[in-house]
Amino acid sequence: MTFAALILGALLYHALLYLGLLFMPRRTRLPLFGLALAGWAAAALYMTVLSRAPVLHPRVQWIPFCGPGMSVWEVAANIALFLPFGGLFLELCPVCQAWECIGLGALLSFGIETLQFSTRRGVFDTTDLIANTCGAALGTLCYLMLKSRIRNGREQPTRTMF
Repeated sequence: MTFAALILGALLYHALLYLGLLFMPRRTRLPLFGLALAGWAAAALYMTVLSRAPVLHPRVQWIPFCGPGMSVWEVAANIALFLPFGGLFLELCPVCQAWECIGLGALLSFGIETLQFSTRRGVFDTTDLIANTCGAALGTLCYLMLKSRIRNGREQPTRTMF
């Protein structure tokens, strides 16, 4: 899968999320959003671990945003990969706060990086960890902004970031 396809997929996801939030009743969209979260998790696992060939010497890239093969497209693709997580998770867990969603996104990213390293299917890269966490944060922020616009005329406040 190319980086451009991943970024376009994330943009398409957000368009569908917005349409679902605007036009579908909550009890109808919850099973669909749950299925979408499961599909996202399967796709993320496939793209980051299962589709990769084993490497001979796995390593840890401690210094972020430098190293062999580092590009803006790679960082953008890692951000785009975790964009859907924020909105889907907050929609499925309405009692969770935004910071919990971002923290869980960071924890999932750490798990993926650890799995890549331990199965010799990639490099444990701190750039990926940072970019994936930023993607979860941006997805959460987009979701909260959308929910705020939908609730525009209502009295109840939206969730805060912290």
